[in-house]
Amino acid sequence: MAKQFTEWGKQVLSGARSEAGRLGSDYVRTEHILLALCRDPENTAVRAFAGLGVDAQALTAAIDRRVEPGTPTLDVADLPFTPGAKKAVELAIKESDRLGQDYIGTEHLLLGLLKEDEGLAAGMLREQGVGTAGVQAEIERLAEPDIPAAAKEDFVLTSRVKIALEQARAEVEQETESALRDGEYEKATWWRAKERAILDLLGGTGAKE
Repeated sequence: MAKQFTEWGKQVLSGARSEAGRLGSDYVRTEHILLALCRDPENTAVRAFAGLGVDAQALTAAIDRRVEPGTPTLDVADLPFTPGAKKAVELAIKESDRLGQDYIGTEHLLLGLLKEDEGLAAGMLREQGVGTAGVQAEIERLAEPDIPAAAKEDFVLTSRVKIALEQARAEVEQETESALRDGEYEKATWWRAKERAILDLLGGTGAKE
């Protein structure tokens, strides 16, 4: 039996067409998928954003400012996906396979948008400091059982989460160095804050299998 999109995943793909219609586009692009992802605060992708310090509403507003709108339409049922948007969905399916999961959810769509790498969605995510390693770490963390607040000081990261966080830290460090080389000191300060947040998660924790 072929794996299926979760209800949230289906809502995002349907919502992407609505977002394209809202912005008067003749095609569903990667940014429309990302906009649809951001609409529900309870889905896994938006919860991952929260863990990475990204405000989904602010990201939505930033995309709206970047896109030049056309004439809105409600006739969106047959709007085709661009090659880039199709590629992002295909990569989402591959991410689900890679993670050994029998469904395709919003977290896989988010990873697909990042790995597509060429569309506006990937660019906007990079601007927010969102990378594949950070998202993967958050997906791992969200898959862990909820921990009571009183027990958080005893929380031990799994080995896989720790590796993903280390990869995210390395990505952020590279962005910081690049900003400093370019004389973009405000951006470098922002990236350093991201790095400190990751180091806070890594600090004082051991790994478990």
